[in-house]
Amino acid sequence: MRRYTVPMDLRQEEKIIGGYMSLRQIGYLLAGFTIGAILAYLLNWLPIIFLPVAFGGFLGFGNIRGESGDRWIALVLNKREREYYYHRQRLEEAEPDVAPKTQKKTKRQ
Repeated sequence: MRRYTVPMDLRQEEKIIGGYMSLRQIGYLLAGFTIGAILAYLLNWLPIIFLPVAFGGFLGFGNIRGESGDRWIALVLNKREREYYYHRQRLEEAEPDVAPKTQKKTKRQ
């Protein structure tokens, strides 16, 4: 019987836990749960635990325009940083000098 090699799908991460969740997703959920538990303990208000868990769930399982939640946030923040740098650079180029340069008059007659 012949064996054929099947190429690996490198575009998606490997689902290790039950074939449904990757280590990255578990990490975000556990981090959200831990932060939520600490906040619930410090504030003595149990429903606050749902906000960090929901944010961790978005980072792990969210999908916007084909990008995962954490990658999408990184792209948005990087875009804003690039736009800020670009506009700052354009403003610096557009600002006139404090003391205008004087040109030497030459006699060309």
